[in-house]
Amino acid sequence: GSERKEAEKEVENLYNKAQKCYNASNIDTMELDKIYEQFSTGKISSEPVSSAAYKINVDSRFKGKGVMAVAQEAYKALGDTTIISWSDFYSEFKKINRNPETIKIGEQMNVPYIKNIQAVEEVAEPAPEVKPEVEKIEEPKTKEKGFWGKLWDGIKSVFKAIGNFFVNLFSSKEDKDDNVIEEDNKTTFQKMLETATVRQEGEFQIVTQDYEVKKGDSVWNLARTYATTEDIICADNGIEDKNKIKEGQIIKIQKLGYKVLQGDNLFQIAKKFGLTVEILKDLNNIEDVDKIQAGQMIEIPGFVYEVKPKDTLTKISQRVGVSVKDLMKINGLTSDAIKPEQKIIVVYNNSDYAVSADKKKVVVDKATNTKTEIVDMSSDAKLAARPLLKQKSRVNGQVVATRKVFEPKNSGKLSGKTIIINAGHGYSQAGTDPGALSPGGIDDEWLINYDNAMRLKDRLCAQGAKVIFLQGHVNLITKELAKNNNKADMFISIHVNSHDKPTSDRTQIYASTNKLSINKKSCELADMMEKKFDDWIPEHEKISKKDAFINKGKQDYAQSKQANYAVIREAEKVQKIPAVLWEIAFMVSPKGRERMSNPDIMNSYSDIMSKSIVEYFN
Repeated sequence: GSERKEAEKEVENLYNKAQKCYNASNIDTMELDKIYEQFSTGKISSEPVSSAAYKINVDSRFKGKGVMAVAQEAYKALGDTTIISWSDFYSEFKKINRNPETIKIGEQMNVPYIKNIQAVEEVAEPAPEVKPEVEKIEEPKTKEKGFWGKLWDGIKSVFKAIGNFFVNLFSSKEDKDDNVIEEDNKTTFQKMLETATVRQEGEFQIVTQDYEVKKGDSVWNLARTYATTEDIICADNGIEDKNKIKEGQIIKIQKLGYKVLQGDNLFQIAKKFGLTVEILKDLNNIEDVDKIQAGQMIEIPGFVYEVKPKDTLTKISQRVGVSVKDLMKINGLTSDAIKPEQKIIVVYNNSDYAVSADKKKVVVDKATNTKTEIVDMSSDAKLAARPLLKQKSRVNGQVVATRKVFEPKNSGKLSGKTIIINAGHGYSQAGTDPGALSPGGIDDEWLINYDNAMRLKDRLCAQGAKVIFLQGHVNLITKELAKNNNKADMFISIHVNSHDKPTSDRTQIYASTNKLSINKKSCELADMMEKKFDDWIPEHEKISKKDAFINKGKQDYAQSKQANYAVIREAEKVQKIPAVLWEIAFMVSPKGRERMSNPDIMNSYSDIMSKSIVEYFN
């Protein structure tokens, strides 16, 4: 009726006002955050609200505490918490304060603008001290809303979306919360948490996923997908023959987790469980050890073992490669007495614990006091076919990136140049980071990346370049970039796009979002590569109409883009060299898999990349 029309008119009016704000082009990020709050509460103005509208003093009551404690204090001071949920409030609090890692006594922090609420600093008495164990503020139940209340909520959600749109337009990608995990960067464990059941077992969280076996599945495939072993899956599910599972069968997958407590840091957690910080970083895709939060769930390498008849702790120790002493400590055992069906938690610091001793060789360099352990991985036929991946190395207990230097084959247009080729993903402290797992019968991403890196290496060496090949988890690669023996003139990282919702099934070349001057060179290189792909593909590949990707009114075959990928960001930052990340095709697309399986097309793609690099330097 008439009221509905009025509501629709109000939506249009508010949108026009929001558009006016945008067109003014003089709004900074902080002010946009205030406008965002006005959208979501139904109060809008065509003028930005002062960013100094509401603040909270960080005084002595917050000594020894963190950002969450200040946010909790501000949230409680609102009084009527039905206006905004705690999770939304905390998200906005971090955003308008530019995602602070720490607090400083004496400073002021901005509080999200909330309609009809007084400034926090006007509250007469400070709220009670926030206890360290408080991780979440429960949201009170609200009364069921009527039709008009629900309609108004709908209108507010529209403006919340509009607000997000404007904030994203004005905010740099580097301003985003580093703790927000992009979908295609989530670990298997992080994805499991979305649907798995979780139960507390001492200090651990036991995360259990029920998986229904599909046609073509195998225990080996499941072990690979869930980053575990065949033996663990068989033991958890009473499977006697790993080759005999059937479609529709429910298989239980278990992982260990730990819920970060207020005041925890990664070093304390590692020490608590007898682990290294590096293995926790790699296992959980953590770049910055200082950026973990209370309530965050992190994976602990290990599993739950059910004691069998005639088992002893010594037998279990030998079977799982963990000492009796460590098993007793982790499980709080005062003696080695155990009984059938008892649950024993196994935590391992060496991801190669299951590799037999005859597959390991230790070399000690007394001059440098360096101990190198070389693990033979050639029992896997796919690794045996790729010479540089046949061995995995640990130096003084730490896994190192796969590395090899290839000298020039001839003199040519790249003579005197050194280029790092990084095949994405690979060995890590936590085992193997395979990248995208193939859904269509081709190799996993890290193996495809290796093959294409070798193709590009051959072409660059033929043009006179020296090539440094690097492969491994991102944390290992960033360490390598800082070493003097890896100084280079350019950095190329090779990947396969694993995003499950491709907007286009084409090759993509990324430069970082760095503000460094060298980033302009990276963008120029990416644009040069994109143009060569755009020229070559329509002449040599058959693209159907349904496969077409239209950009600005014309068909587009490749894209040069920018994203905050760690390897290219660090290459620019540490070595001050142009750096790009090349996504060859989309793993999830049948057409993408078809191209990646075609050696002629992959060779041609490497030719294009090589010609682009030659053109850039000449």
